[in-house]
Amino acid sequence: MTAIIDKSLEKARSLWAELGDIPVDEDMCIEESFRQFPVGTDLNDIWHWFEKFFDCEIGNDLQGQ
Repeated sequence: MTAIIDKSLEKARSLWAELGDIPVDEDMCIEESFRQFPVGTDLNDIWHWFEKFFDCEIGNDLQGQ
């Protein structure tokens, strides 16, 4: 079970790094599409997706990685 969790978190961290390369406007909306999220998606919506889909916490599991 731990291996599955580690793989999932590894994937989340990889995608998080990709998201870090996406430009964001002054309203905190992405300016390029990211995976299934179109241009104009609020960054907070994507963060919530990460937390729900990967069952992780942005602050504890992804930031600073």
